[in-house]
Formats: sequence, C-alpha cells, structure tokens
Amino acid sequence: MPAHAIVVLTSFYNLMSAHVARTRLEAAGIRCFLSNETRPYGVTIGGQVRLHVREQDAAEAQRILSEDAAPMFVLPDEE
Repeated sequence: MPAHAIVVLTSFYNLMSAHVARTRLEAAGIRCFLSNETRPYGVTIGGQVRLHVREQDAAEAQRILSEDAAPMFVLPDEE
C-alpha cells in the first residue's frame, strides 16, 4: 500500500456523532474526512457516514476516539 493510503476508521448511523468524532481527531492534529453524509433523506441502513483517516494515523485515531470525551454539563443559574 502507498504511504498515504486512506482507510475507513469507523462508521456512524448518527451524523452528529460522526461530526463530533471528526472534530476530536482534527483537534488532535489528525487529518480526516467524512463520506456518505449528504444523503437527501438522512443516513439509512447500509449507508452509514464513514470516517476516513490516513492508514499511518489509524491506530492513534482509534486511541483518541476510544477515550472518554470530556463530560458536558450545565452551569447553574447565577442568583
């Protein structure tokens, strides 16, 4: 395989989850892209959104995505 072969790292049924994963990888400096995300009626069975990375970055990308994401919480209203 060429040094810069592109592989499918994972796929998602949920478009928002795919974008969150892509953003996490980009924030870590890993170049990636999504495919199959512009279907007219959303994501369908067999038509998952795919996250692609360079083969050389796949192990690090998988490690990053397997880590727990920072928890989200709501700040209390100021009184």
